[in-house]
Amino acid sequence: MSYDLYLFRRAGAKPLKKKEFLAYFKGRLDFTVKGTSVGYQNEKTGVYFSFDYSDGKSTDADDPNAGRAHIHFNINYFRPHTFGLEAERVLTRLVAGLDLIVSDPQNEGMGDGDYTPEGFLRGWNAGNRFGYQSMRAVQQRGETLLGGQHVLPAQTLRACWEWTYGINTLYDRLHEDDIDVFIPRVMFGLCDGALRTFCVWPQLIPTALPAVDLVLVMRDELPQGTEGETGNALVAWKDVRKAAAKFKLVSGKDAPGLKYVLMDYGTAEEAPPELLKFVRGLPAFEGSLQGISPDQVLDEELVRDCAPDAK
Repeated sequence: MSYDLYLFRRAGAKPLKKKEFLAYFKGRLDFTVKGTSVGYQNEKTGVYFSFDYSDGKSTDADDPNAGRAHIHFNINYFRPHTFGLEAERVLTRLVAGLDLIVSDPQNEGMGDGDYTPEGFLRGWNAGNRFGYQSMRAVQQRGETLLGGQHVLPAQTLRACWEWTYGINTLYDRLHEDDIDVFIPRVMFGLCDGALRTFCVWPQLIPTALPAVDLVLVMRDELPQGTEGETGNALVAWKDVRKAAAKFKLVSGKDAPGLKYVLMDYGTAEEAPPELLKFVRGLPAFEGSLQGISPDQVLDEELVRDCAPDAK
């Protein structure tokens, strides 16, 4: 069950050639080219979808786009709404870069003509909702779903996605101010059976630490000459914030999605004594932390509202 979009050159314009299609994606981060197919997968955010090129020489009578060179875009439904947000950014650049129009067969889609970001998101969100309804109906019949059993509020998913998608931009902005820190992505995991957001803080490295539920503190290679635990620790973000109270808490327009503590103390060896003491004093984590793929964490509101018995 998926969203399909077809992209063409305007009437009277030179048809899109395979060479142009492939040249557009060549060398672009997160894209993999194989023959006339291009896969997009952002390892940080977990978002994925695909593009396929057709030269328009098909004679299939059931193919409404036979005879026209085009790009077929495909993205799965029953995904967090953030998949659509990221796809929109990629599609908007592609349409502008190759001067394309669309054929959108979705019930609430754009139809045939000009592409718009708003039109794409309208069609995607409507189709994704239908996907939720269909899969929830399957679930109610007692059939087992392959995934998508975890939920978080849409606002939380959006904030986590904005942070992780914006890591490179934030890094560049901080680098312009001569601030060199590690910026971790936000991940999802089952901590002793409960779904939590978490990130990694490795080896006391200066870090822009986003406001997640939990922080996985790695400390097997801490600066020499200190005493204490060396196994990884798992601690609430608010406790790290308290220990790092001397450092700036960045929020609002300067923070992509999530507020963060800017622990910019130079190097791990230059970490403040109180921060080193805090890290060394944490008990080693002996529980269970199981990573969950972002495509398996759905919008809580959609899962609830799309249940077959929802009022």
